[in-house]
Amino acid sequence: MPQVRQGPTLLERRMMDTEAAQIAGGTAPTGATGAGGPGGPGGPFGMIPGMPYPGPQGGVPVNSAYNARALPDVSNASPLTHPDTLMLRGTFIRCVLETRIITDIPGFTSCVVTEPVYSFTGKRLLLPKGSKVLGKYEMEPNGPRVAVIWDRIVTPTGIDVNMASPGIDTLGGAGHPGYYNAHWGSRIGAALLISLLSDAFKYEAAEHGPSQTTISNGVVTQSPFESNTAATIQQIANSAVQRAVNRPATVTINQGTVLAIYVAKDVDFSGVVARY
Repeated sequence: MPQVRQGPTLLERRMMDTEAAQIAGGTAPTGATGAGGPGGPGGPFGMIPGMPYPGPQGGVPVNSAYNARALPDVSNASPLTHPDTLMLRGTFIRCVLETRIITDIPGFTSCVVTEPVYSFTGKRLLLPKGSKVLGKYEMEPNGPRVAVIWDRIVTPTGIDVNMASPGIDTLGGAGHPGYYNAHWGSRIGAALLISLLSDAFKYEAAEHGPSQTTISNGVVTQSPFESNTAATIQQIANSAVQRAVNRPATVTINQGTVLAIYVAKDVDFSGVVARY
């Protein structure tokens, strides 16, 4: 017998009313493009730049970066400027350290280029072997690497290149690796020696010094002798321990170590390379 089509149930009518109210209010209904939908932040495709997204009531925190400006859907490509004389960002410059680096105090350093550097197209020699690279470094390294900023190159042909590029290891890791010394021996040794002297003075004062006897409510209290020398030695020990704890580690890189430099910005040689 033919089936009679029934109308929507009470629950279905309530769901349709809720979706209609959400559409009228400018928010995406549940299950559509929005929170929890296939195109929303909770769906498998994540947030799409430049697309609307729900606010906190949808369960997704608001990202202020998307409110700043609409992101373009397509980025435009442009030709390189003077590629025949361009040292592109990301170029590696390999050099040999000319001066020893010790990070106890800030200082300057230099290295000598060991491999020629050519332009982006490979047609022009930009940095010949023997070019000198100048840089500087700070103290208090965070680990066994030194952060050196190489900011100037002088070629044997008289070209002066100003740039601020970080030093890297031969595999591209940030910083120049070196010998790391945390000075644990001197830290512990100085504190231990002064602490032993302080304990010895305290022991001798308590053992052989005069004591003070106090009687209160029938209770006899005997206080050992407090030596001023022992108290002074204790203050010196505390100061020595504090200085030892605050002493920064030292990283040493010996002269002749092979280094690398990551060119951090494009450098155009078109104004000088034609003169030589």
